[in-house]
This record gives sequence, structure tokens and C-alpha cells, in this order.
Amino acid sequence: RKLLVDFGTQYTETVSEIREALDAKDFEQAHSLVPNLMGLAGNLEAADLQDAAVKMEMLVKGDQ
Repeated sequence: RKLLVDFGTQYTETVSEIREALDAKDFEQAHSLVPNLMGLAGNLEAADLQDAAVKMEMLVKGDQ
């Protein structure tokens, strides 16, 4: 429950921050934000969110 509450309070702006970084072509900033989101999604067993974060990480690293 604590992880879920923390997610709601600490990561509400993360999507906006990633989007802003991508719009600014600041892939380093976007890449720095994704792993935290990916790890927390894994801890919460939020498989769809974790899959999306993995794909996002690959995109900002230029792997795809």
C-alpha cells in the first residue's frame, strides 16, 4: 500500500517531465527519469506500465 501511495504522490509529474524532456530533445533527462518509473512499476507489479517504461527506455537510448 505504501508503494502505491508513494507512486501517487511522487510520480504524478513524471509523465509530464518525460514529455517535456522529449519535446526539448533532452534524451539524457528523459532517460534519467524512466528507470525510476520502471523499477517502481515492477515493484507494484504493474506489468503494462513496466512494459511501457522498458519501451520508453529503449527509445530514449536510441535502441529502437
